Amino acid sequence: MTVMIEVNLKELRCLDSSGDTFPESPNQLEIRGGLGVSVGTTATGPGNRESHTLFRKPDNQGVEVYPSNPLVLNSRKQFEVRPNEFVWIGGVLVEEDGASADDSLGDQRPNISFIEFNNMTDPFRKAVRFSSTGQVIEAIYEFRRV
Repeated sequence: MTVMIEVNLKELRCLDSSGDTFPESPNQLEIRGGLGVSVGTTATGPGNRESHTLFRKPDNQGVEVYPSNPLVLNSRKQFEVRPNEFVWIGGVLVEEDGASADDSLGDQRPNISFIEFNNMTDPFRKAVRFSSTGQVIEAIYEFRRV
């Protein structure tokens, strides 16, 4: 038995921008990188069967994310999850700095097992946190059966 799901990369939330210091403005983070979703049977991500990019911003084209105002993305993808498979979410984010070296916020790729989707009765959310000293971004993913 398989499960059809919809994954929505709902938004990026800035939880802390205090580490983005002079000459940068500490009021927001400038974010670039890539986030996505993949599915497969591999023990480590990304999945080996199907993969989709949900957010991509190249070098020097970052988007501003403010602590008081999430960046709404609503980037969706539907696909099938089979027994013994995992869904991998996340990716790599970087905080851009104009006057100094950019700050890596990390490579985060947690997985969710088929069992969780097979037993799902209601939609659910999962936050993937990316951080560096005083700079924290959460990518909010939503999942539902279709």
